[in-house]
Amino acid sequence: MKTFGAKTLPALLMATAQEVSTRFEVLESDEELTELVRRYVARGETGFAVLPKDFQDSFGVTLRLLKREAWEPEHVSVIDCRGSKKHRSYYTKWHEVAHLLTLTQQGQLKFRRTHAERQAADEALMELIAGHFGYWSEIFQPHLGGALTFEALTRIRSEHCPEGSWQSFVHAAVERWPEPAVYLKAEMRLKRSEERERNQVSFLTQPREARLRLAEVVVNEAARTRGVELFPNMRVPEHSILYRIHAREELSGAASECLSMWESTDRGSLRACAIVVSGRPSYEGVEGLINLN
Repeated sequence: MKTFGAKTLPALLMATAQEVSTRFEVLESDEELTELVRRYVARGETGFAVLPKDFQDSFGVTLRLLKREAWEPEHVSVIDCRGSKKHRSYYTKWHEVAHLLTLTQQGQLKFRRTHAERQAADEALMELIAGHFGYWSEIFQPHLGGALTFEALTRIRSEHCPEGSWQSFVHAAVERWPEPAVYLKAEMRLKRSEERERNQVSFLTQPREARLRLAEVVVNEAARTRGVELFPNMRVPEHSILYRIHAREELSGAASECLSMWESTDRGSLRACAIVVSGRPSYEGVEGLINLN
């Protein structure tokens, strides 16, 4: 930030990429991938030849150039934005930059971000670094505050980080929100014990019924100090506006509720606290925001 005068998140990304000596090649079609491979292989960079195979399970690949011109950056970070991968392009760029910030293996010629369920330890570290610097608090936090609403979040994302995915943005924003704030995403699912039971084939076991449960939860530090202890797989109360929106009894909206409506078998009801819950339908269920009164 100090060296390049970066005052926005995109500017910080580009300045950091320049500092670690890489440039981005963004692919939006199969034709662009074919042309990029042809171009780099023709100049003797044979590592690019296997990019089509790499991108079968990767979002981004960074390669060290072996035959670069003196004026060129040392690396090229190829970002796959074809199809649904486009929504992860911002995070993927930071992930590739994170590899070069750390250089955990000094002689490595290639780095890549995969969507494998089990990541190596260094890949998990890159994800943490990407999330930390992709929404760098010194730039990002001054724009956060006031009532937490979907309208406010949409405006902030549009103005300051339109390339970031909605999920990565909302997680970062809620975690850094100066007032108590919670983000929820709920879907129809079984309890973990019921999932295990379903996976055990038995003709004597009656199939369990899926319930509306939390799939994602972000509770910021200010909300935790107020006693908010929501966690994944917790059942959404039937009296909550989130339940009514999911049942299509309401399209969207907000309602005053009490935190004690939320309970779990192991922990019982949460402490009583006045909250305002707003919700809207999502592709797989319903997502909500909680402000504490």
